[in-house]
Amino acid sequence: MFQQKQNVLYRITRRIHQRQRFLTIHGFLLVNWIILSLYLYVFNDRNIYHQDSILFTLLWIGIFVIHYRYVQSKERQDEELLNVINNAGEKRKFHYEEEYVQQRPDMAEEYRMRLGDDGELVHGDLTEEEIAFYEQQERNQQRT
Repeated sequence: MFQQKQNVLYRITRRIHQRQRFLTIHGFLLVNWIILSLYLYVFNDRNIYHQDSILFTLLWIGIFVIHYRYVQSKERQDEELLNVINNAGEKRKFHYEEEYVQQRPDMAEEYRMRLGDDGELVHGDLTEEEIAFYEQQERNQQRT
């Protein structure tokens, strides 16, 4: 169980880093393209191809902005997923502890009983014999 959770966490963090790495490469290529096109624009004769390179650069910047927003939204989703996985693990652990306590009748009373909505002690999944035993203990405590 623990190994499976670790594998899921590893895949999620690997996916996060992979998206960030692709965004970094995309930004690096875009910056290099802008530097190269500025160099060609400044040091070469002006011709009609410069308009195409400017349009291509603006289009690429737009695609980069969309890519950046996509990475941000996926990162937020992955963070929420990690929170859910971590919280689910704690609930699962608590559920197993409850099962263990219910299987052990020699555990103390306060571990097997919980408070209901009205504040009264509620017997969980105890057998009728156990319920009668604890009710008898409560009556004995009230007499003393």
